[in-house]
Amino acid sequence: MTTKRIVKISQNKIYITPGYHFIIEETNLPQTYFSFKGTQDFFWEIEILGYNKDEKKLIVTVTDYNPNEIVGFYEQAMKSHVDLLFFLKFDWDKLVPFLSMHRKADLKYLL
Repeated sequence: MTTKRIVKISQNKIYITPGYHFIIEETNLPQTYFSFKGTQDFFWEIEILGYNKDEKKLIVTVTDYNPNEIVGFYEQAMKSHVDLLFFLKFDWDKLVPFLSMHRKADLKYLL
C-alpha cells in the first residue's frame, strides 16, 4: 500500500479526493499570511505520514510540487473522516510560485 496521494489546489481549497476538500482554516496553514494563486488549478503529490484518530488529523508532507502523473487523483477515495489537514515542512523555493500572498516571516515554522 502506497502512502502517496495527489491533492488538487483550486480556489484556495485543497482537495484530497475529487469530492472532499479543505479550506485553509481546516489546515495548519496560516490564512492571515497565506493565499494560493487562484488563477488555475494545480496538483501536488503528498505523502501521508500519519493519521491521528482522536483529532481526525491527517499529517502529510509535499513530495512533488509538479507531479507528471495526476490521473490517480480522480480515483482516490476517503478511508476515514478527516477534520484537519496538517502539513509538515515545505520547501520554500518550490512553494512560493503557488502563492499569491504570503509573509515569509510568519511562515518560517512551516519551512
